Amino acid sequence: MKLNIALLIIITSLIVNCSSVPEIHYYLLDYQLNDTDSYQQPKFDKILGVQKFDIAPLYDQDKIVYRESVYEGKFYNYHRWIAPLDEMITEKTIEHITASDLFQNVIRFPADVKVDYILAGKILAFEEWDQDQQWFAHIRLMLELIESNDRTTLWKDIIDIKNPVPRKQPLDLVKAMNEGFKESIENTLIELESSISGNN
Repeated sequence: MKLNIALLIIITSLIVNCSSVPEIHYYLLDYQLNDTDSYQQPKFDKILGVQKFDIAPLYDQDKIVYRESVYEGKFYNYHRWIAPLDEMITEKTIEHITASDLFQNVIRFPADVKVDYILAGKILAFEEWDQDQQWFAHIRLMLELIESNDRTTLWKDIIDIKNPVPRKQPLDLVKAMNEGFKESIENTLIELESSISGNN
């Protein structure tokens, strides 16, 4: 009888512990873009190819990264990206640049279609940065615009955005990351326009 009671206690404890496992939350990179006139003429009658972004090893997994020091990386076990970060960033970059009407077409590169320019990028940081009791959404991208015919680099730079998160909540962090990435691509568009105008 005592053995049965002990076994029942163990089983009940296991059930309680299993049911108390926190829910995993999944997040997207999917900010709203401004509506554009689909009949508007593009500024450049050119095709831009966007390579899949490279990504630093620390960020090449689904858990959201947070850091308090340059020497240590930490992860949220229950707050994760719904898809690979390099894939989401590549796709959102294509979508955002397409919506700008800067180019006749924006596609993934390499492709069967001949492109005029290539945009290459690397994700150097995409994280929560903690400093002085404040959370920041930290986005750091290395970007390069290449002329496809002779592979000349027309522009290369690192864009670094660090915006405060209004509340210490993962959802607010992801919203701030979306806004920071949107700001990064808007800055990139200014540089692309300037570089191509100066090359024509």
